[in-house]
Amino acid sequence: MLKRTLWTLSLALLVTAACTPVSPPDEERSSYDAWQDDVKAALKGIDSYLDEHDSENAAIVLDIDNTALETEYHPGKANPPVLKAEKYARKLGMTVLIVTARKEHAKEKSLAELRAAGYSPDDICLREFEESKSKGKARCRKEFTEAGHEITANIGNRDTDFKGGYYDRAFQLPDYDGQLS
Repeated sequence: MLKRTLWTLSLALLVTAACTPVSPPDEERSSYDAWQDDVKAALKGIDSYLDEHDSENAAIVLDIDNTALETEYHPGKANPPVLKAEKYARKLGMTVLIVTARKEHAKEKSLAELRAAGYSPDDICLREFEESKSKGKARCRKEFTEAGHEITANIGNRDTDFKGGYYDRAFQLPDYDGQLS
């Protein structure tokens, strides 16, 4: 009788344990939170860097998608660490330039999105028809440099944001092997 009671009790405990809801594995934080941590890490020290490189013609360049804006996570919303860097550069009197792989026909929409998110760009350069992303972005930085801007910081998330030079320092945000545009 005692064996049967112990067996029944053991079975009841096993069934109860098996029926207890288990949360799906929480990777300690959402993918958005992890991305934000990675963005902050990529921009670590940008304020002091900008302080040291402040000049009359100093400018920063921002990419739009998954850099200035949280395109993947919250379309149209500012990426807070990048917006903070933009505001700091502006406080120092730097010019804020946008270089994007978006095509020329999207200029007004892109500027409206950036302004609605809190950015105050001084100028924007977009990709021309049939121009590759990297060539378009290099062309834009070259044109801004030839116009007298000293591009102190170039902030983007894709390799195409950094090919071709015409900037002093890259601040590369994560794109997780191309998963973020």
